[in-house]
Amino acid sequence: MIPVAESIPEEAELLIQKIKRRKSSSMKFIMMYQESSEYVSKTLSSSSAKILSLFVGKMSFDNCVYGYSYRDISRTLSMSTKTVGRAVNEMELAGIVNIHKQKGRMVYVINPAYVWKGSFYKIQDKLGGFKQQMINENSFLKARKENAEGQD
Repeated sequence: MIPVAESIPEEAELLIQKIKRRKSSSMKFIMMYQESSEYVSKTLSSSSAKILSLFVGKMSFDNCVYGYSYRDISRTLSMSTKTVGRAVNEMELAGIVNIHKQKGRMVYVINPAYVWKGSFYKIQDKLGGFKQQMINENSFLKARKENAEGQD
């Protein structure tokens, strides 16, 4: 068996150097729950999973991705805007992403029960806030899901 670090020596060496320094501002961490990762891989379409991966890479410490239009996402990932719309809708209906506009810009809030960026100690506050937001929008999401199922 070949250790992972030996199979990708250049990348592994860079990562090891960053970890040793630990002061590097280029080292960013997220927490993702194994059950959530498994759920995403088994449940979401490949387009949704790809967009979620982009969002995780771009999200801020409040678990938000700011200012990406469907067109921006489609250009970044080489997808049609229609595919992006369907995929984002799929993630919203699954409760993984909550979408709203702030000052005319799209804001995608990633459910911290799936992936989290920030202090481990603040996750409970963020989970509570996301849960309340989802409760407030639950009737809207239910209606959208029922509408989407009726169109199939």
